[in-house]
Amino acid sequence: MSILTGPPGGGPARDNLAIPEIIDQQSVARIREVLSADSWRWLTRTIRAAWEKDLSRQRVRVDLSALSESETAAMADFLGWATHKIGTVTISLPRLDALLRASGLSAGLAACLTATGAPLRDEAARRRADKAAREAASDQLWAEASV
Repeated sequence: MSILTGPPGGGPARDNLAIPEIIDQQSVARIREVLSADSWRWLTRTIRAAWEKDLSRQRVRVDLSALSESETAAMADFLGWATHKIGTVTISLPRLDALLRASGLSAGLAACLTATGAPLRDEAARRRADKAAREAASDQLWAEASV
């Protein structure tokens, strides 16, 4: 049984990083077990929050001073940084997705974040939809008023 939706065939949606691939319950359990550790909050909270501002992004910026030492160390290790960085860094989401797929988790970024929490929310898309709905309602009001 799978819980995530995705493109036909279960593979990653290369043209849309935000669509999680279909994974089975055993994989979901493994992802939850690994990523529930405090040292993975950089991914499950920080990267998720930054990405959800606009899921069409290919990169997000992370303020490392907002992370704990264990999160910064885990992030540096996972991303293969030779030294621990300071300040604000830019993270390539396609690269992070590829690293997660190549890891023991064998699932992409969207699938990992969805497995450890709720479905991803696209705040920018929601704002665009709300604006379009307001404009359509306004246009309708003006059309009815001019009749």
